[in-house]
Amino acid sequence: MTSLVSPPPLFRGGATPEWSHCCAEILATTDTETRLKVVTQLFVKLASISEVSNKIASVVDESLSKQQKELFLRQKLVAIQKELQALGRHPRAGAGAGGTAPSELDDDDQADADDMTLLRQKIEAMAKDSEERKVAVSEWRRLKRIPSGSAENAVIRTYVRAVSLRFARFL
Repeated sequence: MTSLVSPPPLFRGGATPEWSHCCAEILATTDTETRLKVVTQLFVKLASISEVSNKIASVVDESLSKQQKELFLRQKLVAIQKELQALGRHPRAGAGAGGTAPSELDDDDQADADDMTLLRQKIEAMAKDSEERKVAVSEWRRLKRIPSGSAENAVIRTYVRAVSLRFARFL
């Protein structure tokens, strides 16, 4: 139980002038009804402060849990993609869909690799100290970390292409 001498949890960190004033006002009041009104006002104030603190803590916790969930799901996605790539390296019975001959439409991994190679060549063709190259290299590094199926991957690829095309026009 919190005594009147020590501040409640919301006033911890030392006796604040506000807390000291409240204690002095309560102790100085001799009329029971007036003292109850002062204590009630203090409790209402403490309750509202506590409610706001709880709301803030809840929002922070919710934000953290969303970030943790997103990180966990991204890690699962990367693991699944690695497993799928490992399965794709081994020859399958009936190479194409439905047991037909393999098609160039079946090899998405090779198309992605070719696209990445082309982007890398465009970046390497840029002037070494240009601002465009610095931005493109930075985005290239981000692109390599992002799963190939994500929307962010497509946005970054488009951005790097645009930067390299803009640069190519000024050569």
